[in-house]
Amino acid sequence: MIPFDFTRPWGLVALLALVPVVYLAWSTRLRLVKGRFWTSNVLRAIAVTALALAVAGLRQVRLSDELAVIFVIDRSRSIPAEDEARALEWVQETAKEAGRREEVGLVVFGREASVEVSPAPRLDLDKVHSVISPDSTDIARALRLAAAACPEWAQKRIVLLSDGNENSGDAAAEALAARARGAEVWTVALGRESRAEVRVDRVLSPTRVSPKEPYELTAIVTASDETEAVFRIVKNRVPLAPVKRTLKKGTWPQTFALKATEDEAGGALDFEVFIEVPEGRDSWRENNVGRAHTRVSGPSRVLFLAGKEGEADALAGCLRDAGIDVEVRGPAGFPLSLAEMDAFDAILMCDIHSRQLSKGQHEAIRQYVHDLGGGFAMIGGDSSFGSGAWQRTAVETCLPVDMDVRQLKRLASLAMAIAIDSSGSMSAMVNGRTKLDLAGEGAAECVRVLNERDQIAVCTTDTDTTWLIPLQQIDDREGIEATIMSLKQGGGGIYCATAIRDMFEELDSATAQARHAILFADAADAEQHEGVEEMIRKAGAEGITLSVVAIGQPTDGDAAWLESIATLGGGRYYITDDATQLPRLFSEETVTAARSTIIEREFIPTITRPTQFMEGVPWDSTPPLLGWVSTVPKPTAEIHLEAEENDPLLVKWHYGLGRSIAWTSDATSRWSAHWVGWTGYRTLWPQMIRWLLRKQDPNAYSLATSLTANGAHLTIDAVGSDGRFREFLKLRAFIRPPDRPGPVRDRRPHDAPGLVVRDDRRRRRRGVGGEGERSDPHPLCRRIPRDLP
Repeated sequence: MIPFDFTRPWGLVALLALVPVVYLAWSTRLRLVKGRFWTSNVLRAIAVTALALAVAGLRQVRLSDELAVIFVIDRSRSIPAEDEARALEWVQETAKEAGRREEVGLVVFGREASVEVSPAPRLDLDKVHSVISPDSTDIARALRLAAAACPEWAQKRIVLLSDGNENSGDAAAEALAARARGAEVWTVALGRESRAEVRVDRVLSPTRVSPKEPYELTAIVTASDETEAVFRIVKNRVPLAPVKRTLKKGTWPQTFALKATEDEAGGALDFEVFIEVPEGRDSWRENNVGRAHTRVSGPSRVLFLAGKEGEADALAGCLRDAGIDVEVRGPAGFPLSLAEMDAFDAILMCDIHSRQLSKGQHEAIRQYVHDLGGGFAMIGGDSSFGSGAWQRTAVETCLPVDMDVRQLKRLASLAMAIAIDSSGSMSAMVNGRTKLDLAGEGAAECVRVLNERDQIAVCTTDTDTTWLIPLQQIDDREGIEATIMSLKQGGGGIYCATAIRDMFEELDSATAQARHAILFADAADAEQHEGVEEMIRKAGAEGITLSVVAIGQPTDGDAAWLESIATLGGGRYYITDDATQLPRLFSEETVTAARSTIIEREFIPTITRPTQFMEGVPWDSTPPLLGWVSTVPKPTAEIHLEAEENDPLLVKWHYGLGRSIAWTSDATSRWSAHWVGWTGYRTLWPQMIRWLLRKQDPNAYSLATSLTANGAHLTIDAVGSDGRFREFLKLRAFIRPPDRPGPVRDRRPHDAPGLVVRDDRRRRRRGVGGEGERSDPHPLCRRIPRDLP
């Protein structure tokens, strides 16, 4: 008998459709030849039956007497070395008993999983060669890989050798999935003997305290046996005095008395609690740390980041006179972490170039506004907005204006020629890419910045010039970018005179209103200097400018000469030894050359939409401003003041939990020379910054971290102003690791420090003390067919 089964048995309900088919056939009999009557109705019945079987997923089952066994060995740190050696020996001995129609394979795992031996009739293995991280245990990943390694034609069996203490993935769900795919999962327990263990389950701290207020930091600690311990508490990266305690067996709270200082008022406190125990009293030290976060009440604080010394004096003094606490720093004083940023209720940035902050700091600003509810304002200047190359950064994302100069169609068109050094030195690899590839990406960035009215020409140069893109309008942006990215390596060094001459000749035919050339060269290997200065002078007389982007060190042999020709050419000089910075430098140079986004002329601001923080300002006596930076307002932004030509001057919006403002003029004596002494200046700015400040939530949240076998969690007790628990809150989960900013949307192993938030609506109160629960091994290990001999 040939066996069959169904993938969707419920589909057999469709066979009930035969009833109306038969009924209609019998009740509406026509005068047909007897043979035709039965033939037509039988065919209808067959069609209905076939359709029902198709819906039910009819399939033939072929029985196989061939067996594939995949052994899965846990090599994580929780498995003692002797147990791992015994497991491998047992697998080798067991594999020798494989029959003629059986195949065996081996998968090893820790944080990752790897196929050590694919299914084969024999398991020839003297040692494990796969390199995996032992810092985590992901049984689910190992089971998934083992099931995939089994051949389709054989019966499948997975034998898992592990202690079952997973801390990543969901092994139970993966075992069920493997069973659904026809694979049996057997288990053999490793490391079953009881071992000493100490862990920090969670750390509790008050959500908010007042200056000089005593408060308690509580660590919930579980110990398998009584032992001595040393607690080391780190507050905002500063270690406090160590505390010695005796830990009782079970789960007990350890409380530490602290007191908020006046210096901490308005700030945030990040706590880390570490436990140290004598050797042999703890088998896994990775779970000996917990974290908590507390804010100290106080007046609102504003951080003012200024690019030049003295630039913030006028505005900072105005805000201080209005009772707002302002701390002024330069770019080097940017907060080191989100926790430090959280100590401020608003951040103002004035005349700081995007290059002065890292991409991680850009992202931290965005998170500060979006996730922490802080306020952020960018104030105009030489290095603000588009003139500071802030376009397409995380900071632009949180601002109410765009800095894409392609949208500013009223500005002059530009013809740009780029010569890229393709000599042998450009073949060096940087993070898996050649310097030439990164330079090509930089040229492609130039194309992305320019608009359809501009013209572009790109060539590569070693001892000769090869034109990738002859001078043309940017009407096929994607095609031009693809051609640029296909550039090929040359040889020798770059002949600078040849490259500059050919660029100038190509620009002679340009129809754009401005013409500019960019030379990219190796600062240690730029040859053929003769005659270059004369060519640059002649081109300058015709309105063609030249900038230089160099790769290397300022001390390289040709660096000083390259800088001199950039100065002579009326352009700019950039040098970096980090090739990954080339795309950003090309983009920055294009923004500057394409059209200055800085407009310096006198104007009176126009009120477009009054708002609350503009009340009380004597607008009828408004003095003129002397300049601004051109930007484009985002569609949902609110424009309250405009400069000339409908350029926004004061724009605000809400971003995530926070707010942001763009003020495109400055707040100093350069463009605001007539404003600094105006009474409206001292009214508008304090009111505007108060609107920007983070709004305090009257409700309290108690945060607690915990480590379990499945990962790290943060439990939140939300208490309203009436003292009652707030139920059914919707919380958005994110992780903020300290090594890099940015929410991480997936699950992280608990050995990566950070912050995990989850919605825990069922929790009503917190209680501690008594004999606590131990970490149970994974449910798979509750049914063990045998232990290792």
